[in-house]
Amino acid sequence: METLLIEFIKILGSFILGSICGYEYKSWRERSAKIKEEKKEALNKLRAELKTFTINWRTFRISEKSYLNPALKDIQDKLASTSNLLRRIVSEKEKLLPKEIIGDAITISSELEKLSRKQFFIDGGKSLREFLEAGDKLVERCEKLILEIDKLS
Repeated sequence: METLLIEFIKILGSFILGSICGYEYKSWRERSAKIKEEKKEALNKLRAELKTFTINWRTFRISEKSYLNPALKDIQDKLASTSNLLRRIVSEKEKLLPKEIIGDAITISSELEKLSRKQFFIDGGKSLREFLEAGDKLVERCEKLILEIDKLS
């Protein structure tokens, strides 16, 4: 009788332990899937902002009238806005994004901020050329980061 009771307790214990393990495994998979989805969403937000900047910059570069004062102010406002959005995404989703992506995004954000504050002088177009060259280089950096993000998505 005693052996039967011990066997019953063993079987019951195995059943309970198996149920707990099964439940924990299911919960872990659900959490894991949720984190993966949040990471993908964070990468997509970052990618969208980078892509928006590259499109805005190319549109600005195409139009010859863009180099007049109101258009310069407009693109600088867009640069500042994009810089702020990139920083917000990185700070809100820091735990979900790879460190290299965060580093690149912060660097790009910083460069966007610098460009948004660039002053222009009557210097034969030198300050404008510097602005345009810096923006073009920044577009290249953004495109490289977009490719890195695409590899992770």
